[in-house]
Amino acid sequence: AAVLLALAGVASLYIYALRRHRVDDYHGRYRVWLWTALACLAVSFGEASNFAAVLRTLCHWAATASNVDPSIAWPMIVAGALLVMGLRVLLEVWRCRSAVALFSLMATGILVATASFHGWIAQVPAEHQRLLIRGSWLAAYILLLAALLTYARYVVLEIEGKVAVKVAKPKPPKAKKAKKVARRQDAESKPEPRKAVRTDLEPAPAVAATLKLSSGDSDTRQSSRTESRIDRDDEPQRALTRKERRRLRRAA
Repeated sequence: AAVLLALAGVASLYIYALRRHRVDDYHGRYRVWLWTALACLAVSFGEASNFAAVLRTLCHWAATASNVDPSIAWPMIVAGALLVMGLRVLLEVWRCRSAVALFSLMATGILVATASFHGWIAQVPAEHQRLLIRGSWLAAYILLLAALLTYARYVVLEIEGKVAVKVAKPKPPKAKKAKKVARRQDAESKPEPRKAVRTDLEPAPAVAATLKLSSGDSDTRQSSRTESRIDRDDEPQRALTRKERRRLRRAA
């Protein structure tokens, strides 16, 4: 069991090295194979030593301190870890149907071993129960190694271009963003107003007539102003009031 799990960890590291070729994996989902390799190596170390017994003792102590049944705490922790890790790996290998089938058989072997350990299978004699438990676990380890090697072969075929890879399609923009983009495109498509450019050409006849009229009006205004000034000069000078002095100061 320890050798099979160590080989499974090496296969996971090999898949991790291969899986990084995908350029459309923006979220880095290939890192799950690194965690899978670490988990396989940890379980391999536990199969070859008493490390699992130490962890079970620590879990028993923590459950007793938390007023939780120790017989339920350890199976719940192991089942939760296996379930989370298995679902994550299953989502990663979903494209390879043969690997998915091997992972399903591996899960079946784990369930059979668990049911035999808790005595849920009544048809098995007591003298064969230990053999069924260890045999189911060894079969699960063999199926795990086979599934990892099968998926590694699938990744190699992807790299060689012999298997079609589904490229992630960009998500359609939301309604508000689509409206903003449409308005921006409309504003860019509209022609800009022509700026007034200076030219040396003579103005049109109508424009010239208006200019003459405006110049005539300005001449009459200037003549009327000069006449009023002359009339004021002819008038006798009078003393300025305070308001007029203030206005002159402000004007100065």
